Amino acid sequence: MRSLCFVWALFWNSLLLADATPLRVAVASNFSPALNELIPDFNAQHPDIELLVSTGASGQLFAQITQGAPFDVYLAANGAYPQQLHAQGLAAAPVTYAHGRLLLISRHADPDWLTVLGNTQRLAIANPKLAPYGAAAQSLIARATREKSAFNGRILTANAVAQVQHWFAAGHVDSAFAAASMQPVDADYPQLDVTHLLAAPIIQQLAVLHRTRHAEAADALVQFLQSRATQAQLQRLGYAALTPKEAQHAQR
Repeated sequence: MRSLCFVWALFWNSLLLADATPLRVAVASNFSPALNELIPDFNAQHPDIELLVSTGASGQLFAQITQGAPFDVYLAANGAYPQQLHAQGLAAAPVTYAHGRLLLISRHADPDWLTVLGNTQRLAIANPKLAPYGAAAQSLIARATREKSAFNGRILTANAVAQVQHWFAAGHVDSAFAAASMQPVDADYPQLDVTHLLAAPIIQQLAVLHRTRHAEAADALVQFLQSRATQAQLQRLGYAALTPKEAQHAQR
């Protein structure tokens, strides 16, 4: 009888500990500033859910998840990584939560992005192998070369788009391909939105990991991010609007 009571005590304690642990969220670095802005609203709506956020390049976070990192929700800067997790049986089907915008920020004022690149001596981009914003930047550098406006400066490759922003702010580079979501409101340098030049939009998707023990909390976060109010706020924070089809799916 005592052993049975002991087993039940362990069972209930494990449930209590599971409820007490925070929802672990892996977030692509471009979305970290926006999420920090959104967390107070989420906490107001869900005071019983604590978020524990880890930030990094999408590829780095993806590798950590495949190696067993204890995340519950993964917010990537593209759709490829969440889709791979789903295909591997590690996560639920991905959903779109944001459309990213890529900017060319520079000390050189010119309305033509090719001219800006031509005048740039040191250009910062995120690592194309780890960061979707870096891959997008690399595609534009290749396009500039095809259009006979080859970039002859030096490319500095950062681990994540957040580091790109830091290097530019510190004056280590004179131009950078950066995320619109990471630009300060009072920025006093030229910013060219080059998103429309990309062959494909920067569709940012999330996935809920199957290993989570907080399915309801994870679902609450997903619904919050896809809500009309949050999507309107994200447009003010540097993201483009979801497509009508994506928005309709989000409201179901």
